[in-house]
Amino acid sequence: MVWEQLSQITNSKILDFGSGFEITANHLAKSNNVLAIEPDAKMVEKRMCKNNYQQIIGDIGQLKQLEDNSFDVVVCHNVLESVKERKDLFRKI
Repeated sequence: MVWEQLSQITNSKILDFGSGFEITANHLAKSNNVLAIEPDAKMVEKRMCKNNYQQIIGDIGQLKQLEDNSFDVVVCHNVLESVKERKDLFRKI
């Protein structure tokens, strides 16, 4: 169901925060401009990158450097349970 909904997103600027192995970022990059942020460098080394998207190794600090209203869609798939600064994250996104 989620993949069907994500496939409906096209021509959008998307932030995939906590992108893990980049499966979602790679899928969305087929028809969108995607920025993926992941704090675990080892996961990024193993990322799926068949489609073109920008990858940053970082955490919530990277979000603070982005301009407000920079993205049409923000994806945080299986992330929130790992984020210590949840209030800060929600304020920023």
